[in-house]
Amino acid sequence: MVNLYFVESPIQLSSAIKLNSELGGKSHLFVNLGPRYRKANYKQMQDQIFPESWGAITYLRPGGDYIFKFLYAILIMVYIKFKYFFQDKKICIGEFRNIFFAYMTFISNERYILLDDGAVTVNLQLSLFKYGKGILSYYKKRKYKFLLNLVSLFNFKYCRDLPPHLYSFFDLDVHLSDGQKNFYQKEPKKNKSLMDNVFFFGSKYSESNLISVNDELLCLSEVFNFLKCKHSEMSVKYIMHRDESEEKIELIKDIGFDVVNLKEGSELFFEKSEQVPKVIAGFYSTAIYSTYAIYNIEHSYSFDFSSKLVSTEIVENIKHVYDYYDSVGIERIILV
Repeated sequence: MVNLYFVESPIQLSSAIKLNSELGGKSHLFVNLGPRYRKANYKQMQDQIFPESWGAITYLRPGGDYIFKFLYAILIMVYIKFKYFFQDKKICIGEFRNIFFAYMTFISNERYILLDDGAVTVNLQLSLFKYGKGILSYYKKRKYKFLLNLVSLFNFKYCRDLPPHLYSFFDLDVHLSDGQKNFYQKEPKKNKSLMDNVFFFGSKYSESNLISVNDELLCLSEVFNFLKCKHSEMSVKYIMHRDESEEKIELIKDIGFDVVNLKEGSELFFEKSEQVPKVIAGFYSTAIYSTYAIYNIEHSYSFDFSSKLVSTEIVENIKHVYDYYDSVGIERIILV
């Protein structure tokens, strides 16, 4: 058996590293480098990759249009077929929304595993997987359905619309569909020294065109005032995302936030640190949940800015995330 891991972000890579340490055996890590301008994303992944932990490592760049991704996928599948001829393969992908990763799931006849991809995992599970649906239901366009069925023939495999197994730190057991499993082993919360800080986890919302820059800044101003009122004795720090623009960061400083660049994922940062903040907050950042789930802290807030988002489809998607955070005990603050 050879375990094949396909990742394109630091959190996906962290999940792959943890699963690889549990599964052991032969492994091959495939890293999608992504667009060339995402240097910080690549740097954070590179800092986590230790070649001695993997049997082999291959770097990919499956960019371009859907035809190029299809042809690139066929090339990689042929390479894997010949490299691991007659060997059973377990496929673990980190990104469900990239069609190239979807093609990779047909390398093996086994049901693949979806590694943690942050809060999007919650949305996919609650809106799709729990109803027994998978790739064919997600990729609705006819051209993608045709190409997915075509790729499935590469392994003499019928293209079935099954949800993946999970390897996720989100507690989703009650939402699993028949036959679906979450292989992640939940651990007790850890105690660390608490520092008198509020950490607000930022993200690339306006950079991804989910919200206008002006509306994001208005929301952040409201957030800052709320946190300073509630926790006046603490410093309110804005933890910048690796893909946020420098122009926006300067405007965030003007609001009053003390902007901090951790230079690595928050999960990895806190694992190394002797302290964690007393209070964590964010909009729907994964870091809110991961910090809340791993460490004993005093307060956690999820600020719901759905009213400012530009797409009703996006609002519907993140509603699942906000509802989930609320259900596990993260206080939800609705912004008007």
